[in-house]
Amino acid sequence: MTNRPDTEWLEQLPPAPDRSKLNAAEALLRRMSEARKGEEVEFERRMASLDAEVEAARRSWQQRRAEAERIVARERRAYRKAGGIVENGILTLVINHRASSCRRSRPANTIPDRG
Repeated sequence: MTNRPDTEWLEQLPPAPDRSKLNAAEALLRRMSEARKGEEVEFERRMASLDAEVEAARRSWQQRRAEAERIVARERRAYRKAGGIVENGILTLVINHRASSCRRSRPANTIPDRG
């Protein structure tokens, strides 16, 4: 008698089911998952780029607005110095004329004759 394992029972088992379709489906799922990971990386890169663009635009706007506010303040000072006043945020020109500066002297020969 030899010490060989009994393999007769293996021959009685049904054949293994075909795994080819399952293997193909799992491979497809792996490829899809890898592709999605790549998309996510690209989305993150694009979002970071867009965030940087938005922030740059915000900083630019803040700088331009600050400059415009400095110009407005400078022009308001000049306007006030020239005699204008600011009421409720609206610039209004005030013309101060003395009563004497509004009268005109007429030469004697220009007075109409009432005769």
